[in-house]
Amino acid sequence: MISSKEILNITDFLNQAGLSYEADVALKEFSYFRSGGIVKLVVCPRNYDELQRLVKYMHVDGHEYKVIGDTSNLLFLDDVAYGVLLSLKHFSAIKYDEGEGIICAQAGASLPLLSRQALQWGITGYENFEGIPGTVGGGIFMNAGAYGPEIKDCLVKVYGVQSNGEHFELTNGEMQFAYRESFISKNQGQYIITHADFTAVKGETQRIFERMELLHAKRHKYQDFLYPTLGTLFAGTEVYSAIGRNDKKYTLMLKVLERLWFSKKFRRERPMNKRRLNDFVCRYFDWNFDVKPFSDKTMNCITNRGQHTDKILEYIELLRSHLPETARLENEIIQEYRFSD
Repeated sequence: MISSKEILNITDFLNQAGLSYEADVALKEFSYFRSGGIVKLVVCPRNYDELQRLVKYMHVDGHEYKVIGDTSNLLFLDDVAYGVLLSLKHFSAIKYDEGEGIICAQAGASLPLLSRQALQWGITGYENFEGIPGTVGGGIFMNAGAYGPEIKDCLVKVYGVQSNGEHFELTNGEMQFAYRESFISKNQGQYIITHADFTAVKGETQRIFERMELLHAKRHKYQDFLYPTLGTLFAGTEVYSAIGRNDKKYTLMLKVLERLWFSKKFRRERPMNKRRLNDFVCRYFDWNFDVKPFSDKTMNCITNRGQHTDKILEYIELLRSHLPETARLENEIIQEYRFSD
């Protein structure tokens, strides 16, 4: 919790230091999911020195803040006022050092842009990141991946600022990557990634392009583009089968319906949505929603159709209660970093 007096003190520091910021930002316009109340300050350092100076000040004075990228994995709550967000939007450069065989990408650069830049340079290994709606920093934090490859497969070294303002460097091995986690995610709030070095393995440009084009088309089959969404909700499980894993009748009916509706033996290709399957699940478990909280393409993806985030939270808990404990929530619900007038 951060007070109005603290906000005034931070604002005075920002003005004196000449740091860029926005005040009283409406999160419904600012956040990726188009949800949330307001945030009192969004601070946007323009370079490493500004970031380090800001972090040291916040650490010494004991002010809390949340580091953000594109917010594509963050659920901000409606009617909640937040304190300070530290945005890395100005850390967006991507450079290729052909002599060293290294790509250097800043934390605020988007993963799709990194993928497309690699294509232009004829570098392979980044095709699978083309459709991930996040930043390099966020991707490293959670070891993002798609269709097999993950960030760990091409990362060399990570650089940034610790929560006390001191510089840090971590090699790939020191990052302790695992499925959707890293050393930094396990020590959340202690490290801020500013940039990273990646491998640069040359490939055949046409093959790289064809692979990216194929994956782009695949993503359109399960990513919602009509409503704001935060992508996959629960990782590490196939939601439809996991929901009724202990119900033999449900499991049998699901197999029959999936074969009828989605098998290539009966259809030329898989449909672009799972509305009929979603309807079946809701009828079977007697789930009723005034406004549908999930995507037509999968129940494992929340969508903002104008409902209050309380309804989104209710759905998340409903789905969680039917899934095994191994299913992990990928989206981050922002409960902390609140402002108190």
